[in-house]
Amino acid sequence: MSRSAVRPSSRRRWLRVAAVTGATPILNLPAGCASPPPGASRGGGAPRVVIVGAGVAGATLAVQLKREGGEGIDVVLIEREPRYVSAPLSNAVIGGWRRIEQLTWGYDGLRRLGVRVMHEEATAIDPSSARVRLRDGTSVHADRIVLACGAEPVSARIDGYGPEVQALVLHAWQQARQVEALRQRLVRLADDATVLLSIPRAPYSGQMAPYERACQLATYLRQTRPRARLVVLDANPSIPVAPDVLHRIFRQRFMGVIDYRPNCIVTDVGGDARHVVLEGGERVRADLLNVIPPGQAGRLAREAGLTGADGRWCDVAWPSMSSVRWPLVHVVGDAVASPPGMAKSAAMAVAHAQWAARSILEALLVRAPEDPPRRDGAIVARQFAFVDSRSALGITSVHRFDAARGTWSEVAGLPADGIDEQGLPLQPGVRGPGDPQGTQALAWTRQLWKDMLET
Repeated sequence: MSRSAVRPSSRRRWLRVAAVTGATPILNLPAGCASPPPGASRGGGAPRVVIVGAGVAGATLAVQLKREGGEGIDVVLIEREPRYVSAPLSNAVIGGWRRIEQLTWGYDGLRRLGVRVMHEEATAIDPSSARVRLRDGTSVHADRIVLACGAEPVSARIDGYGPEVQALVLHAWQQARQVEALRQRLVRLADDATVLLSIPRAPYSGQMAPYERACQLATYLRQTRPRARLVVLDANPSIPVAPDVLHRIFRQRFMGVIDYRPNCIVTDVGGDARHVVLEGGERVRADLLNVIPPGQAGRLAREAGLTGADGRWCDVAWPSMSSVRWPLVHVVGDAVASPPGMAKSAAMAVAHAQWAARSILEALLVRAPEDPPRRDGAIVARQFAFVDSRSALGITSVHRFDAARGTWSEVAGLPADGIDEQGLPLQPGVRGPGDPQGTQALAWTRQLWKDMLET
């Protein structure tokens, strides 16, 4: 969404309706208070949007709202962690060519933009009164709540994967400490070690991330431990995205290193942290286990009743991203129940944020509604998976909004392509020329950080 999408005269007129002099304080309001009329706030000042979660979706949304709404909107971003650690490129830490410090950023750029960043823990939301409860017992009222708390791995879905075993068998999924710990355990392996990577059945956060991790693990083993091997147990019947290209990469570039096995659902993790049990009873042993459990929407979303019939993912009204049950609550990012073919990825989280921002600004009368109203649109999402530190696999997906059906349809026929550091086609098993660094993929990631964090 850009400023140019609103005619300057219309934007000034609507901003005058909502503008206030100075920020309003965060207030605790009694339950059951009536919803304010459009353009007004429960606090008597600029309409307030409270965003819970400052990952890709939440931070991008905060920037979009503040850039478009200016003083006409009060944006509060609640995030427990004082610094953002990027999930995109985190597999490079495991591969050994990035440090976690290189993926860590603060939120000062958002504060300079006018976003009020609160490093507090949200413990619950009340969708009926639009309040967010904090760990200290206070609550923050809102005219719109946006949950951007993402997805979380559910170890309980795998027998034996309790807290004690989790300390031994890391998933290293969306947790910086576990990513670093997995890297250290990888470094300490014997020369002839076997590493096991278990991939859950889709959907999960980071559509290409498990296969990127397989490539990073295999690259490290091939370079440092030629006798070691990687067993990839994939619960999916086939690789969900770019299967032909990834299978060629596994066969050609990592021949003798990767043992890829589809239709392998892990049902149990051994207490010795040295084996898993598959559906059907087969036991697979390894010296190092990296078991990625299935995922689901974060606890706040589930406890607020925002998930659908499956109890895992949140149903939203497209393209506004508002909850189908609670219209004052929007959900963006990995927690959303996506239509077929729509990946859970950083690029898609950005698209969610852009569409939610447009809807919220128009609903709160901070942005002039489009005349005539937009009836269709498109999302073009680009994903990258690093094969090693020098080359990357790129996937482009396009979804068009079908207003009659109220959902998105994937535009088929877009190929996956390997790219070198100059953006040129890269055949599996062949490195790029010069001093390859996967420049195009790295540039995309840096731009993502810049756009979401105002770095």
